Amino acid sequence: MINIFSKYKVIPTTAGILFMLSSTSLAASLACSDLTGCEKKFFEIESQLAIAKEHGNKYKVEGLKKALHAAKSNCSEKTLKEDLLEKINDANNDIAEYEEDLLDAKQADESDKVSKYQKKITAEKLKLKNLKDELGKIN
Repeated sequence: MINIFSKYKVIPTTAGILFMLSSTSLAASLACSDLTGCEKKFFEIESQLAIAKEHGNKYKVEGLKKALHAAKSNCSEKTLKEDLLEKINDANNDIAEYEEDLLDAKQADESDKVSKYQKKITAEKLKLKNLKDELGKIN
């Protein structure tokens, strides 16, 4: 069997590095999708911790270690529900605010701002849907 790596010099490209990073985070998010509650939270922090270690980001590693310790000490289904309900409330408030801004932009006939606020509303509604889905998995 021929080892092509010994025959050719392999130089990592930016695109190659980005692909490796995205596939690592994609694999982690796929593995995480089956988890719920505190287990999901722990896994997400552990995945970020592994990536930070791979990249030698010692400050991020220390911060994530503290976050993981705090999560393992304090995480409960009740606190997760409370956090999600707070995020859902914040998202609803943001949507209401963006809708007011959208109405103002329409009345002022500012098409660039109309488009901007429509995009913000769409993004926030998607975020809200994801938060509600996550809450449904905990209940």
